Amino acid sequence: MKNFATKSPLFFSLLVILVSVVGLKLSMPLLRPFLAEFPARLLVEAGFCVFVIAVVSALGWWKEIGFNGPKNWRGYLAYAPWLLLPLLVVLGSGVHSASAGRVLAFAAFTLMVGFAEEVLLRGVVLRALMSGGVMRAVLLSSFFFGTAHLIGLLDGRDLQTSLVQVIYATFIGIGFAGPRLYSGSIVPAILLHALVDFSDGIARGFTLAPPKHTTPHDSLGAIIITGLYAIYGWWLTRRSIATARA
Repeated sequence: MKNFATKSPLFFSLLVILVSVVGLKLSMPLLRPFLAEFPARLLVEAGFCVFVIAVVSALGWWKEIGFNGPKNWRGYLAYAPWLLLPLLVVLGSGVHSASAGRVLAFAAFTLMVGFAEEVLLRGVVLRALMSGGVMRAVLLSSFFFGTAHLIGLLDGRDLQTSLVQVIYATFIGIGFAGPRLYSGSIVPAILLHALVDFSDGIARGFTLAPPKHTTPHDSLGAIIITGLYAIYGWWLTRRSIATARA
């Protein structure tokens, strides 16, 4: 697998993303006759994590994708602006309560999502695409992350909402890639990704399904905020390149 990822990084990246998306999409219909929606989603996400772990282990890239300490302890501060986003989400949408069991289950779910998506996109795919240049790798891995969200169209989400999600998910990808490269560690990205998703859950009453339609006002706000994070991530990426060359 390592030779495949090294010799054909673009094809390899598209393939692992496609397998992930198709696997996630096809697993739910198979489990619905036996499990309720939430337990089924937890099981599917756990399977996604197992798949990602298997891919990284086969490649032997645990250290290369950031499972180590930061280059310096100040590197963790590069993630600090991401702590503001969960607060903005909650302040903008309010807080909805749920049972303790539901909250804990949702926390486990978002942690698995954060792990699987960050390790696959900001880890494996970003690392594989590095041979074509750092900036290109950041852009492509982030674009792939964004376009993967078009799968929402199959769940009944309208085209406008899906395209907006593609845009802000791409911006989020760039926003996370910057501190990931600058700090040298992917662990904070996993935790903060989970925290952002968890805060979104707080705002939506801990429901799994995102809204199928968003207002132009909400869409514009999401694009502007995540666009600022993308600018920050781009700047940090350039700084990481300059630091590596020094």
